[in-house]
Amino acid sequence: MNDLAKALLALDAKFWNGDEAFFHEHVDTSCLVAFSTMSGVMSNGDIAATAGDGSRWRNVEVRETGFVCPTGDTAIVTYEATAVRDSGEPYKAIVSSGYVQRGDGWKLIYHSHLPIEDPQQDAALD
Repeated sequence: MNDLAKALLALDAKFWNGDEAFFHEHVDTSCLVAFSTMSGVMSNGDIAATAGDGSRWRNVEVRETGFVCPTGDTAIVTYEATAVRDSGEPYKAIVSSGYVQRGDGWKLIYHSHLPIEDPQQDAALD
């Protein structure tokens, strides 16, 4: 993994527990999001408002699974994430984030979560 991929993966991992100020600082003016519960273009302020106090997740672990840098000022990182929701529920997902480099650093312009179903959990329900 190259240095830029490492830096963006580390930045992305901080979004899991970042507070509103962190989101304001690291999300571009607008950002395209794709979640199972919401999708579309959101403003920096609207996205920051979703962060609350930043205590949404515990035991967050990320493992990079892909990285492309199509131009010198754009990059996309994809990773597998495991975490525990504040409610105690385990969560696994494939996450993709796109970034653009601005004068004051890399800013999030795209973010997507694709939940991974847990086959063991599904078997326990049968």
